[in-house]
Amino acid sequence: MSIRIRLSAAERRRLRSLAEGATVVEVAAAEGYSERHMRRMLADVYRRLGVTGRVPALIAAARMGLLDEDGGTEPGLVTRDRGRGE
Repeated sequence: MSIRIRLSAAERRRLRSLAEGATVVEVAAAEGYSERHMRRMLADVYRRLGVTGRVPALIAAARMGLLDEDGGTEPGLVTRDRGRGE
């Protein structure tokens, strides 16, 4: 079974920045947020992707096509498998 996840253009842009090697501090500064606030926003994205950290989030995002410039076939909406037996 799979579920659909909605990510904003800004959330997808942040994931792309991290994938390109930017640090959380750099992403936060570029968008005018504190590091702490950016970490909270990213933690929410990680939770929605079903992962617990940056590396697993980037792997999941790459598999879902979120790191592409167009962000996937349907902007802001991706599908994630819920796991076996669910």
